[in-house]
Amino acid sequence: MKTKRAVFLCIFLCVFLLCGCWNYRDLEDLNIMMGAAIDKNQENGEYKLTIEIINQAQSGGQSGGEGGQEEPKSPKSFLIEAEGHTVFDAVRNAVRQTGKRLFWGHCKGIIISQEIAREGILTILDLFWRDAEIRPDIWIAVAGNAEAGDILKAKTESGDPVSVILDNTLDAGESVSTFVKDELTPFVEKLSVKTNSVVAPAVYIKNEEGEPSPEIKGTAVFKEDKLKYFLDEEESQTALLLMNQLKGGVLTLEENSTSQPSEKMRISLEIYGSNVKIDPSFINGELTMEIEAQLEAGVSELAGSENYLDKEKRKELEKNIESILTNRILDLVAKTQGLYSSDIFGFNNKVKRKMPDYWRSQEKNWDDIYRDLRIAPQVKVDLTLSSNTSKPITIGQ
Repeated sequence: MKTKRAVFLCIFLCVFLLCGCWNYRDLEDLNIMMGAAIDKNQENGEYKLTIEIINQAQSGGQSGGEGGQEEPKSPKSFLIEAEGHTVFDAVRNAVRQTGKRLFWGHCKGIIISQEIAREGILTILDLFWRDAEIRPDIWIAVAGNAEAGDILKAKTESGDPVSVILDNTLDAGESVSTFVKDELTPFVEKLSVKTNSVVAPAVYIKNEEGEPSPEIKGTAVFKEDKLKYFLDEEESQTALLLMNQLKGGVLTLEENSTSQPSEKMRISLEIYGSNVKIDPSFINGELTMEIEAQLEAGVSELAGSENYLDKEKRKELEKNIESILTNRILDLVAKTQGLYSSDIFGFNNKVKRKMPDYWRSQEKNWDDIYRDLRIAPQVKVDLTLSSNTSKPITIGQ
């Protein structure tokens, strides 16, 4: 009987403790953010915040589809701008323009201007890291050839919000493999380790025919919390390989035709996947990173007369690709060594795990060690025929 009374009392108390949505807010009282961009006002030195907000009045409801069927409307957005002595000050000043509080829970990502990125992004990230509404999986990007706010002002071909297009592009990154990205949580965690260098995708405005449009292309490299340089698309692809994150994308190259020496064969390979093992060791008393990289790819496009149906020809092509990738690895690592000794590949973590005693004694000297670190890459390419035929199209005799 006493047990039943105790259970009843617990249930009765739960009625008051589990009171539902204690922090309930009506959507009509909020501005739902899709993305934000942060610049510096050159005249007064204040932070300039550009915010992309869902236009709830235009985004709801249905639109007519084929056969009279209704389809969901694409989300619409509008922009507001605000300035402040700090980013948080600018966020609060933005409320005065609309009379509604900003809701960060659906924010896709933050674009930071080059100027701010080169000064240091630690104070900016601190705001987003502390805010309880901001999701840990938002992305951080760096504006490449324009102000960060101008990128949000660019037009997309579909008419969808810029933040949504950029978010979709980043989600599909494995099929492109021309940039390296990190979400907020791993980005900040890597940033907190002194021997790490971190990366973020670079966003540009593409000025072709018609309206300027946003484009993610290449990677921004940070030493500590300051932007130092950019990697182009080819270098970003090689970086993904060394980070063991290359899962797809296209590898393009040119080959000399053996049947017609003056002809250049343009070849596109579809990357199916890769696997990289990195093992630090001492060779002849010198710290060396032994890199074993395996790449599986298929021939997707041939522009030339060379016939790769022949097995020996395909083996020859594999060897050439292995040589090209080996040189790309050596060149990229040399670039990161020469530019601020920026270890973006996590070589420091490999040494720390395998050689803990050596790491404890040499951690403070890692920049000097990385600058002279020896690299020994071995690349193996497995090439398959991904199409119906491996013969190139030729003109009949």
